[in-house]
Amino acid sequence: DWALGEYLASHGYVVVTAPTVGTASQQVTRVPVAIETHTRNMEVSQAVAAALPFVDATRVGLIGTNFDGLAALNHQMRNMGAAAVVSLDGYETKIANAGGLRGSPYFDATRMRVPYLSFTQDNQPMYAFKDSLARALKYAERYAYVVRDMEHAHLIVNLMVYPQLRAEQRLGYDFVRRTTRTFLDAYVKGDTSARVSMARSAVQNGYPAWLVETELKLPALPA
Repeated sequence: DWALGEYLASHGYVVVTAPTVGTASQQVTRVPVAIETHTRNMEVSQAVAAALPFVDATRVGLIGTNFDGLAALNHQMRNMGAAAVVSLDGYETKIANAGGLRGSPYFDATRMRVPYLSFTQDNQPMYAFKDSLARALKYAERYAYVVRDMEHAHLIVNLMVYPQLRAEQRLGYDFVRRTTRTFLDAYVKGDTSARVSMARSAVQNGYPAWLVETELKLPALPA
């Protein structure tokens, strides 16, 4: 979602993205290979960014979209170098789709010790939110949301450019992007007011009660 990247950049983040080219079939037929490829893409992108003079390489947040939700978690379990991980409709949040991550040689839930935020699509029973992996990450603070009528396409690309997008879905975009920024502010920038905001419910933060269908918040156990 380039619009999310622009939004975060406007608030002081250096945003680096890596396209997933040539691995679409591997995501189905050779899942471990695809996870490793995408993880290496993230690692190389992070290394390139770290060499830039205006980048603080000690404060890193990872964002994985779709299949790359697996790669972002795999990256963190392998390197333990980020301060927070975000997943936008990541595979790991779906029924039966976390198996690919669990099959990685780097999968170790005990090594995920930073806060984790996920958003999962709505209205698709086959891809409904499943909290089993989130609950396994017991040493991480976990935030999980299903935003009403925000489906797969809404979470992985920017549909705000279409005038026919309903006002309710535009508000869903507002919630996803503001919550992502607040989460990164809290755990990457260390902003205490942002951490207070993350502890509040969507309603307490000013959103209507109908907007968030599922809101799961789980504290971290001491590592």
